[in-house]
Amino acid sequence: MQPISDEIAGAQRRRMRRVVEGCGAYAVLLVITTLAWWMGKDRVPPFLEGAQIIHYAVFAYALHAVFFVLIKTNLNLRLRDPRMILPLILLPSLGSYYVMYHVTEPLLRMPFLFMASAGLALDSLNNKVRTTLIVAVTWTAWYVGIIVLLWMYAPERVNVPAEVTVAFAVGLVLTQVVFFSGFIGRLRKKLAETNRDLHKAMLSLQELATHDPLTRLPNRRAAMEHLEAERSRVERYKPGMEELRMCVALVDVDHFKYINDHYGHMVGDLALQIIGKALARAVRRSDYVARFGGEEFLAIFPGTAPESVMVVAERMRRAVEEVRVAGIPGDHRLSASFGVGVYRPGDTIGMVLSRADAALYRAKDAGRNRVIVD
Repeated sequence: MQPISDEIAGAQRRRMRRVVEGCGAYAVLLVITTLAWWMGKDRVPPFLEGAQIIHYAVFAYALHAVFFVLIKTNLNLRLRDPRMILPLILLPSLGSYYVMYHVTEPLLRMPFLFMASAGLALDSLNNKVRTTLIVAVTWTAWYVGIIVLLWMYAPERVNVPAEVTVAFAVGLVLTQVVFFSGFIGRLRKKLAETNRDLHKAMLSLQELATHDPLTRLPNRRAAMEHLEAERSRVERYKPGMEELRMCVALVDVDHFKYINDHYGHMVGDLALQIIGKALARAVRRSDYVARFGGEEFLAIFPGTAPESVMVVAERMRRAVEEVRVAGIPGDHRLSASFGVGVYRPGDTIGMVLSRADAALYRAKDAGRNRVIVD
């Protein structure tokens, strides 16, 4: 059989746990049944025969063994309902109705009805209303069937008026369990919707906290955290591994104030959005681009030598030159200046950013639209 996913494996473990819990529940019923046999063994007729208890135990645990094997071998996954909820609940309970038919004292049928009602109430926390309703109707019908059979074949062991009253009470209790199941189902649905809304809200808050709302790039705070993480990583390398060190580039859009003043701030915002996307597309997958503030962007190049950074930065510079923005005339070519700082062992983040800033000013003084490495 093909390997199953972690999600399905987790579901299989939960189903196996349900089988084990079912074995525990029937162990309690066996204790009750054995106690009834022991207390009535000297009566004529006895409350129960020992053979009937053995039949009950063998039937219940043989069925649970079948469920165990089906889940252990993953054969249940081929079934229409791999959870096997209805078979798990209904089939073993046939043994309880077998005992209820054979007890000579009508009151001894009550513990089985109590256990069934309690078990169904607990199961209703996990099952759908439809499943709970099917079980409730089936159990009530089976109990009525037992009374009919006793009335036909062993009338001395049944008090029909009393049993009809009990059957009505059982049906009423199981109906309440069904309504309880529906109430729990609605609560679970509402809770699931609330959790989804909370998850979306958390994602939105995280997005707002770590990304620039205009360009959708990481913001300054996220960039500084990423820089610190990269610095810590670089510091773990041994001396002589300079090729694995980090470079940082500050990118400044040239003459951006002119764009805002002559074409409007809306056009300026649109230009920043498009430039940000162009920069992000131009870098490698391992690189990192963020909006650092105003018309300034930050690029982080981990594990990259200055010579390689020049190649990537030049590609970024050309990408900005190719940007076209609605509202800016075609003869106005956008451009950006790049200042690259190389991280050295023992540097602080401030030191490498100062180097990149100094290189950026040199790029501007040299005429802009160029890359300078400090």
